[in-house]
Amino acid sequence: MLKRCANGRRGWGKWFEEESPSQSRACARDSSPVCTGEQKKYTFAGAEEQLFFLARASGRGVSEADGEGLWLVTFWGPLSSLGAVLAALTFVADQSTKWWVLTQLDLDKIGRIVIAPFLSLTMAWNEGISYSLFSTHRQGLLIAMSLAITLALWVWLARATQPLVAAAIGLVIGGALGNALDRYVHGAVADFLHFHWGGWSWYIFNVADIAIVAGVALLLYDSFTSGGAQPRHGAA
Repeated sequence: MLKRCANGRRGWGKWFEEESPSQSRACARDSSPVCTGEQKKYTFAGAEEQLFFLARASGRGVSEADGEGLWLVTFWGPLSSLGAVLAALTFVADQSTKWWVLTQLDLDKIGRIVIAPFLSLTMAWNEGISYSLFSTHRQGLLIAMSLAITLALWVWLARATQPLVAAAIGLVIGGALGNALDRYVHGAVADFLHFHWGGWSWYIFNVADIAIVAGVALLLYDSFTSGGAQPRHGAA
């Protein structure tokens, strides 16, 4: 029989115990060796199978259990907490630095503060996406796009099985929400970090942009080093 986890919950993202070969069909789609043989078997409940396990544990069909568990399957996974914490930290760091340069340094009036020969705080209001690309006055459209992308990333986060992937998604979500709030409050994104040297000048950006670029870079790194395949528990 399928048993509850030690914590009494129905095992969201936990290990489940199967006691007989006939009962092990739930993990038959998993190609790992632990799903074969007469001895007790353990299988990880991935996002694609959590609703199925909930239905079995409660003695109901999947359609009956979906009201209780479908939203968990879709929007919360074993690494969602990691991504949520990093998203929140990124958002707070981004908004705090913007509050500091706008209210404490009054950079919007000063315009520019030289920090080093290669770094200045230069105020710029960006109506495009990150690094002033694709500037547009339709900020409502960009806000809607940011929220839609955030929702898609959150669903991806719920299915993540690698901490690196969850951390990367959290960084992108935090950065996207930070810039989206700027668009809602100010009608544009507050950028102020400016690297330059001699006649060379890089884009003016902010902490949210750094987080987005870092998150995307980590996702690319993971895709190249792991072949882009996270462990799956569905059909081969």
